[in-house]
Amino acid sequence: MSEIELQGHNLTVVEADGHYVEPFTVRNLFIYSGETYSVLFKADQNPSRNYWITTSIVSRPEKTPPATAVLNYHPNHPRKHPPIFGRHGTTRATVLHKA
Repeated sequence: MSEIELQGHNLTVVEADGHYVEPFTVRNLFIYSGETYSVLFKADQNPSRNYWITTSIVSRPEKTPPATAVLNYHPNHPRKHPPIFGRHGTTRATVLHKA
């Protein structure tokens, strides 16, 4: 099972396994093997900063770091990366693109 979260944003689930569902809102989403979801989110937070998108495997050993990505609102390019956080208190990050 994996978990996905978009820092500072709610996720609205609109489809599960190829079927439309009555939309519902969550802070994070747990996904089991073989499941698919379509989610929407509102880009209504502070546009001058970045936000982490994290996903982790719930049953992995504690020291397994989560996968991370950075969301920013185009065309804004904040000068600094979001604060580091993680399910297990990770304090490392790799910059893949610097604006």
